[in-house]
Amino acid sequence: MWCLAVDHSEGDKDVLYAGVGDYYHGYGVWRCLISEIISGTEERSTNMPRQFVLSQNYPNPFNPTTKIGFGVSGLGSMGVRLVVCDLLGREVAVLLDEHKAPGRYQVEFDGAKLSSGVYIYRLSAGDFVESKRMILLK
Repeated sequence: MWCLAVDHSEGDKDVLYAGVGDYYHGYGVWRCLISEIISGTEERSTNMPRQFVLSQNYPNPFNPTTKIGFGVSGLGSMGVRLVVCDLLGREVAVLLDEHKAPGRYQVEFDGAKLSSGVYIYRLSAGDFVESKRMILLK
């Protein structure tokens, strides 16, 4: 059984009490300031990535276009480079080479001029470098 209560008696700080338990398993009560809960929730609900992220392209396999998502973390604008390479490591396309503010982004890659096969896409930003494979089927 759960029980929740709010106490307004501590001046300008509202306190939330949560209790759980039953006759067989015992009881427990937790106390926390509501302002801490709200500020913690707001912090976690932002759409800013906590680290750099490179997502798998979708759809994969693709013909001829696919979308690649990535996330940039940090405090300010950062140089971000997203390239597509063949299996020999030769760059076949530069999808992005510019400064990006922290946030989540998506770019579209059009492989209409390339032959079918496996390609590697690589995201580099500062010290972060990550690569993933994708398949172009025509």
